[in-house]
Formats: sequence, structure tokens, C-alpha cells
Amino acid sequence: MRIDEELMEIWPNEVCDSINETNIDNFFWSISKDSEEEKNFTKAITDSTLALDTSNITSKEDLEAVVQRLASIFNKAWHSQAKKKRITKHSKEWWNQMCTESLNRYRNTGDIEHWREFKSNT
Repeated sequence: MRIDEELMEIWPNEVCDSINETNIDNFFWSISKDSEEEKNFTKAITDSTLALDTSNITSKEDLEAVVQRLASIFNKAWHSQAKKKRITKHSKEWWNQMCTESLNRYRNTGDIEHWREFKSNT
């Protein structure tokens, strides 16, 4: 018996029917560590939250309005700086700019020392 047949016996049909490849996101949004985008994201949040007026919170509604504005600040900063990245079978969460630079350096020179540098970075 195949695994999907076993699942059909255990799970209701509507659950199994709803699980298919079209329902699975194959991308994610990210801001790379130590990138220009990260600096811009942090600056946008800092500048906007410093300008946020919290001096006149006298009711629950006032507080909710300030919290909503704060959420909007984070949302706007994230969407302006995050990049859409595709998930593939070759995706590596640990791959960073240093890995890219050392690999490109090796590809440009073919030098064995640059290869060792790349391997030590990965």
C-alpha cells in the first residue's frame, strides 16, 4: 500500500484533496543580515517610531490607534525592503554574501587559495 493510500484511509478526503503542490508557497520574503536593506529597514522603523505621537493616550481606543500605526510602520518598512526569494531544492539558509563573494572570487581567478577560502566559508 502506498503512503498516499494510507493517508486517505486515516484522513478525511477533503483534507487530502486540499494538500497539493499548488497550496505550498515556494518563496519567502527576507532581508539579508548586514545588508543595505537591513540598514534601511532599521532606519525607517527608528525614524517613524520616533515621530509617533504617544503623548495623548487617554483611552483604550487611543492606545489601539497608536498600536495600529506602529504595526503599519513595521509593515511598510518590511514591504519596502524585503526581497522575495524562491525556495528550491538547492536553497541553503546558511548561504550569505560572504559565500557568494568568495565563490565569485574563485570563479574569476581559478586560484586554489580562493577555492580554500570559499570552502572555509561554506
